[in-house]
Amino acid sequence: MKILIIAELFPRGGTYSAVIKLLRLHNELGYEQILLIQKKMAIPELANYCDQIGVKLRICPDRPPLMQIPLFSLFYDCLLQFFYVWTIRHDIIVVSNSHSWMLIGILAFKNNKVFYLTHSFPNRHLHRLFSPLYMLTAKLDRNKRFATVSEYAKKENVNYLKLESKKVDVIYNSFNNELIQSDPNINGNVVLTVGRINPVKNPIIWLKVVDKATKKKPSTKFIWVGADEEQMKQMSNKIKEKGLVENIQIIKYDSNLFDYYSRASIYFQPSLSESHGIAVIDAMAAGLPCVVSNVGGMPESVAGNETGFICESSDVEGFSEKISLLVSDTKLAREFGEKGRRRVRKLFSEETQKKKLKSIYEVISA
Repeated sequence: MKILIIAELFPRGGTYSAVIKLLRLHNELGYEQILLIQKKMAIPELANYCDQIGVKLRICPDRPPLMQIPLFSLFYDCLLQFFYVWTIRHDIIVVSNSHSWMLIGILAFKNNKVFYLTHSFPNRHLHRLFSPLYMLTAKLDRNKRFATVSEYAKKENVNYLKLESKKVDVIYNSFNNELIQSDPNINGNVVLTVGRINPVKNPIIWLKVVDKATKKKPSTKFIWVGADEEQMKQMSNKIKEKGLVENIQIIKYDSNLFDYYSRASIYFQPSLSESHGIAVIDAMAAGLPCVVSNVGGMPESVAGNETGFICESSDVEGFSEKISLLVSDTKLAREFGEKGRRRVRKLFSEETQKKKLKSIYEVISA
């Protein structure tokens, strides 16, 4: 089977990791692959990986800012179809995107066999702009399948894109298998956060939690991995203002996170929004107890009071209390971590993800 993957992704972060994982799983299933991405997304690491596993890489022009708006995004999708998709031999198209409306125009073409996988859900404040897209999602059939990465993301996409629930699949992200072999430093005092430092990840609350938690337990250290140069500069200034230099380490993006998960004692994610949260299931695979916010798909991953704690995203006191408790009670932290490992093996394995993908592709291509 020859698969054309059309990907909208950030050069760093979850959508990038998801595409890398998708390429590898397809390779293990024996599929021939062509990856079509915009010029700005063609970072050397991705190009090298494609070359390493034999994926053909095709580059298309960047999407103009105006065509990132739902109402106008279809124009870019049509241009992509006419000038690229029709010129590339393939059996099915796999769309992997960072916004639920990006590339949705690919569904409009009758002969396209499409698996449309979105890693996000529409912004409710923009929902009126989605009305022209309803006619496309209404035409989903056995040759055009729509999927999300969590039940929460499915609910939001069904609501704002007017999808039929029965026509939307949920395919959870899978954890990094290497992390099962890690030995977490549960007896330590290191609290890890992974991801791009943007407003959605809630860095303001994160800093407030660090401030409060380190007053309860002064020896506690917080590490955030995933910043770019500008984010590191901004966070460093705020850290100095709050007098937390001794308690915080901000680290730039690193694709190899094994050592960071192994050094950590607790995983902390106070996000304002998450479709699923790849870093959270990776943390669970690494045997870390998790303290996360009650948003998006994270409560589907973390079992509250069993593999970690779930707090509201603005609950500074709640977050700091739970982190301090896990730092003090290493027996509880280890118990949560071990249960988390069992949970991800059961729900979020690569084998489960591969089987679901293969099953859907067989239906689409039939």
